[in-house]
Amino acid sequence: MLVLGVNGGLSLEERNPGAALAIDGRIVAACEEERYSRILSAPGHFPLRSIRACLEVARVTFEDIALIVLPILDGDGQITAIRELFTAQFGSCPAIELVGKQVALAACAFYSSGLSESLVVSVARTTTGSFALLANATKEFGIRTIGSVPFPLAAHEYAPRPGRIPGVEGALWEALEGLRRVVPGARHLCIGGDLAFDGVSSFAIHRSNVFEAFFVSPLAGDRGLAIGSAYLGAAMLGHGKWQLWDTYLGSWYSDAEIRGALERSSGGFEVVDDPCLVAARMLASGMTVGWYQGRAEAGGRALGNRSILARPEGSRAPDRLAEPGDGSASGKIPARLAVLKEHAGDWVDVSREPSSPFMTLALPIRSENLAEFDPSAAEGAMWLHTVSSTGNELFYDLLYRYWRMTGLSGVVSGDLALEGRPLAETPEDALGVFRASGLDALLIGNCLVTKGGHGGA
Repeated sequence: MLVLGVNGGLSLEERNPGAALAIDGRIVAACEEERYSRILSAPGHFPLRSIRACLEVARVTFEDIALIVLPILDGDGQITAIRELFTAQFGSCPAIELVGKQVALAACAFYSSGLSESLVVSVARTTTGSFALLANATKEFGIRTIGSVPFPLAAHEYAPRPGRIPGVEGALWEALEGLRRVVPGARHLCIGGDLAFDGVSSFAIHRSNVFEAFFVSPLAGDRGLAIGSAYLGAAMLGHGKWQLWDTYLGSWYSDAEIRGALERSSGGFEVVDDPCLVAARMLASGMTVGWYQGRAEAGGRALGNRSILARPEGSRAPDRLAEPGDGSASGKIPARLAVLKEHAGDWVDVSREPSSPFMTLALPIRSENLAEFDPSAAEGAMWLHTVSSTGNELFYDLLYRYWRMTGLSGVVSGDLALEGRPLAETPEDALGVFRASGLDALLIGNCLVTKGGHGGA
């Protein structure tokens, strides 16, 4: 059975509206309205285009949906307005269920982790401040709320007791201590909501080895609401909840659509037999490359399908190494590196082999590698994206070819987007980024575009 999770469109305060579709408990599509409206965060927008995109990706119709779940409370009888809105847009409306925002964020973090049981800390902003939902979750019994406490999302908001750790990290440890008193012996932890932005504090928990398994939601902030709502709907219908193996859940554009966009553009392009080889050679020569392939990533971060790539050595080329929410409470902005998973330990200083397939941990750069990065961006830490052949075969192939050419197993990775704009969604968006930025080349599908109009790689 099909469940549609929907977030946004009912007030101007709601940001990052989107939709997610679950089929028998498996998330098969997740789309965000900002990608289609081209307005960052799309505040107050009803995610109509996102809903239609999810249906198109899954090749189903609105009539196939058994349940719609939204992360709001029905204090003002909003369910009637919601039903009327869906009926006006689609001609009918299935059953509707409403859930709490913090519970939806916790569900996104827990169910996407694949863990059978875990403690969950999920932080959400409200009109009265930021609060952390503390919960114990199991696949069998779902999300069991233990409490909700005020939680600082900036260092100056937290005044620790004498001898305590300052900042967000200290507040997180304090919340965990309270949780572990209620659930002694807990071995797993999931982090979600706005707390997922703070990769430095999250890594401190990871490094402590207090938990055998530690998972940070790949959809930080309100971006996880639609997926969390879809998971909760699946639970209501008695479905199992499938792990989120990757975030390549958005729209996909065919070769014909890509060629059409290129032919309508004013510049030329070249069809190449091996885009990975071409990109690897360009990166090895010091060029900055736009990489547009496959389905769009859900969430606010490119993970190898809508990316800007550059050689790390002394690199200042990517326009956007980090997003505003990428820093820790200290204000430091880590660099971003996509690296072959089996070589991740070559770049970061950790005691155990890191696994960060969603780029959710900010890890300390090995001292011998600090000189390779723009010091204004690196600040001694990096967001790490560990790439495996099973997670993204095409991107892995590119990195592998580059490693064989250069001996470097990672590339600096930014978002294929202009400052203040969402990730490129359509081929036309990708071309717009290419023309308005410092990119040397764009590989879009199996087509190469360069500033000179042709490839010549």
